Amino acid sequence: MEDFEFQNKGRILFGEGKRDEFLQGVKALSDKVLVVCGPHFARSGELGEMLTAFEEIGIRTWAIADLHQSTIEQARVAWKLCRDNEIGAVVGVGGATAMDFAKLTAYGACQKEDIWPLIATRSSITTGKRLGLVTVPTFPSSGSDLDSASEMVEKSTDHAGGLYGAPLIPDFCWLNPAYAKSIPPEFLAYGVMTSIIQASNSFLNPKQSGYGDMFTSGLIRNELANLERAIQKPGDEAALGELMVSACMNEFGAGTLGKDGADFSVFFIEGIIEYYWDLPYAPSIVTLFPHWLKSVYSAQPVFRRYFRDAWGVDVDGKTDDQVLELGLQTIEETYRKFGLSLTLNELKPQKADPAALRKFIAEPGPCESIYREFTPDDLFELITRTAG
Repeated sequence: MEDFEFQNKGRILFGEGKRDEFLQGVKALSDKVLVVCGPHFARSGELGEMLTAFEEIGIRTWAIADLHQSTIEQARVAWKLCRDNEIGAVVGVGGATAMDFAKLTAYGACQKEDIWPLIATRSSITTGKRLGLVTVPTFPSSGSDLDSASEMVEKSTDHAGGLYGAPLIPDFCWLNPAYAKSIPPEFLAYGVMTSIIQASNSFLNPKQSGYGDMFTSGLIRNELANLERAIQKPGDEAALGELMVSACMNEFGAGTLGKDGADFSVFFIEGIIEYYWDLPYAPSIVTLFPHWLKSVYSAQPVFRRYFRDAWGVDVDGKTDDQVLELGLQTIEETYRKFGLSLTLNELKPQKADPAALRKFIAEPGPCESIYREFTPDDLFELITRTAG
């Protein structure tokens, strides 16, 4: 285990019974609040109920509903709305798109200069004022609930960027399993597998940390077990609650304690796929993951531990090639059981234009990995294989 420093400022309210604490917590931040949410929350009637509850305790509200993508164009509209109306807090409700948009709205509204240049270059920030910020995930997925990362795209150019740092960590989040009860099983499965991939990325580091490995492998097993339970018994709040807590805690840093460095190449490559195929984040990264895993696999002990501890593969007496084959077979069986796609063409049939795809590969620059070198040709081959 490497030397490390760890500090956590996250605050979680868990359960439907924390509704009043959530409302009062928001009011303590401001009596003028912007709520941003995705289409499901807006159309289900739950957005109207939340706005009414805010109004009843003296909070004036504005809403940006039906948010399909976190774009800088819409963020500029939100910044102006916040400044013109002296809005003091932003509540992001939904998945990663809504929560990331809320983070960048809360931060950008307080800056004198347009922050797109920072986002476009995937910058890190350590200081800077922001509005009050609360997240309310409506299903388990990316871990954006309380992390310090946010993603955004410039719609006019399809350029994807991100901003990272402590100022983007929300003041608190509310995990309410009741909001996830109406999520379709397939949507839930993609969200949970996204969380599993992020936990896998924490595990798959050549530096060993017994605590970190135990945390991430246990989280993965817990999510797999409760995903099956939630699909077999739709609306099971106990299973949904386990999944939401696991997804939220996944990004708290416990899985990387004592591990220096990480391999983010799977997220880099996912970005290319997401914007070339015009697919959401979750199905893009879920479909890519087994193909990426095969491409970075090596004889390092961490891979044997990963397949054994996280996926229950019997690795004793097996060669490295056999471990990979058994591990990928186990993952493929899991995908099929939960209705997850193994190729992009299962999601969205599309014949790739080689020249256009190579342009998308070149645009973000080099792809760095701690396991191997990825040339543009390597990325083209990997993405083509993922397409199916």
